[in-house]
Amino acid sequence: MMQFAVAFTTTGNSPKAGHRFNEIILLGQENGVLNAQRASFKFNANTESKQQVTFPEALARMKAIIGESEVIVHNAGNWRRFLRVELRSIKRHGAGHLMNNVTDVHAWAHQRFPRQRNNVVALAKKSGIEIPADLTGLDLEVELLRRIANLMSTPTKISPAVTEPKPLSLMPVVQAIPQAAQHSWTERVGSFWRNLGRRA
Repeated sequence: MMQFAVAFTTTGNSPKAGHRFNEIILLGQENGVLNAQRASFKFNANTESKQQVTFPEALARMKAIIGESEVIVHNAGNWRRFLRVELRSIKRHGAGHLMNNVTDVHAWAHQRFPRQRNNVVALAKKSGIEIPADLTGLDLEVELLRRIANLMSTPTKISPAVTEPKPLSLMPVVQAIPQAAQHSWTERVGSFWRNLGRRA
């Protein structure tokens, strides 16, 4: 199964306020094994870089690289919010796969580690994933996302079921009651009248 970890930064928190993607990095793996499919896109118009591209150019390349593969992101809500605005602004269709076939690491972390800090680095540490010392920034985040995706797809080991003790076998009520108490109420009343008659 092909997967692409996607790490991204934005120029701010609100696409409604005009904030947009600043940088996106894709990193591919197949059946949990890293492959050579990696791409980086920078959009910030305030910097001069040969790597800088327009979003339509980046979108065409992302669609060609990712294809029908699963997309792994941290915070799918933000990914979709910013992607939706970009797609609307360029009136580009056909990117539904990038919106819908998304696995949210943050949602998984929220279930596994509720009420805890679940940024990518903190989540990796809590999950026992080694932090590469030679990576920083988005390069580190996308690599950790890839490793966390492998952890998410690993079935959780279930402890062997504990055999429940058998319930204590109760002595039959009829055996536990003294022999005299086993007579019916009618027999005891009859015995009372017979004894009364003898006394008379």
